[in-house]
Amino acid sequence: MARFSFDFDVDDIMQSIEDELAEIIQSELGSKEDYMFQKLPSNSQKLLDDILAADNPVEMLQNRFEVCSDREDDELRGMIGDLVENGYIKVFWGDNVPYHIQIKNSARTYHEQLAEYERVLQAQSRITNNYTFNNTNGVMVLGDVSDSTILFDALREKAEPLENKEEIKERISDMEKCAGKKSFVEKYNAFIQSVANHMTIFAPFIPMLTELFPKG
Repeated sequence: MARFSFDFDVDDIMQSIEDELAEIIQSELGSKEDYMFQKLPSNSQKLLDDILAADNPVEMLQNRFEVCSDREDDELRGMIGDLVENGYIKVFWGDNVPYHIQIKNSARTYHEQLAEYERVLQAQSRITNNYTFNNTNGVMVLGDVSDSTILFDALREKAEPLENKEEIKERISDMEKCAGKKSFVEKYNAFIQSVANHMTIFAPFIPMLTELFPKG
């Protein structure tokens, strides 16, 4: 168990990080909805799979509406609403049933996005479970950091295809070396600047990085 203690203004550091990240994401993506993957409920996901697999999705849905009960009708409309709201499909209605469906590319790549989402969640869970934070009068004690390489390895993997990968990987290594130290704040900020043009890629990892700081 590696332990580190140091004094600094936790609230100021975290607020600065959050403000800087919000500005970068806002300028790069426009809004939170533009980059946040939303996992579908299992029944809506099944309907999306059925639509993608159908030779004629409109006919498939029309047939379902013809035979379903009132309760099933409500559920089917709710699932279609999920898919529309999350930008996977666009539905044109006539006589209260679909007469045309536009399938977006995000629908065709849903399972790829889901796999990445779950991989990031798993990594976040492992990182979070390996850090313990105690903040008493501005003193932070950082617990076990032995398994932190999973986060930094994932960041390096994401940096590999980028034009400025060497710069980004150097910033990642700097953060890794300083994990649990006061200088991590400076290295984190340098990393954020280096990936400012790639926040769609690195935004899911930011919560894991900020777990290296105590919660105010």
